[in-house]
Amino acid sequence: MGKNFTTSEVESWRNFEFNGNTFDLSHLNAHWVTYVDINTNQKYKFFVTYSSHCFTSEIPKEISDQGLQLKYIAKNESRLFDLERYELSKNLPDIVHSLSDQPTLIYYAKNKNYATDKLVSLNGNEITYFVPFTVYRDNKKFRLHIVSAYHNKNIGKKIKVKFFVIAKNLLTGKKLPQPPMGHK
Repeated sequence: MGKNFTTSEVESWRNFEFNGNTFDLSHLNAHWVTYVDINTNQKYKFFVTYSSHCFTSEIPKEISDQGLQLKYIAKNESRLFDLERYELSKNLPDIVHSLSDQPTLIYYAKNKNYATDKLVSLNGNEITYFVPFTVYRDNKKFRLHIVSAYHNKNIGKKIKVKFFVIAKNLLTGKKLPQPPMGHK
């Protein structure tokens, strides 16, 4: 699917098996998304990949043998399978498709990333689901990589950036939008 890319990101996630249960991760397999700017009719086609941080969490220093059974070994790292993150990750393909929608707020995040957050229902409770992502060109193709995704109660100050400004800068080879000085 991602032929001619230099990326080391996983394109097809293997399912996770635990206590006789299979946790299907195919919703996080790489895919293409085309966004259309209705103001200019410009189309932007992105190859989307997802990090294991969307369904895993850090391995604590002290861990039991049973905890080690939750270890998910990915291409570049090992982390613990996290059931809450896994359940929330089922929302990610829809969130990715909605990045260019007017009501979707995109803002600057740490490490030169961008982010969005959505209210998602988990067990009947609405929570803030923080989704940081990065965009770049790879062999003349547009890439969008979901860096992580998790429940976050305190996101802090948000400085808005428009998705199509990011995409247009990527298309024209201009520097991607950066947060104002002093923003972390």
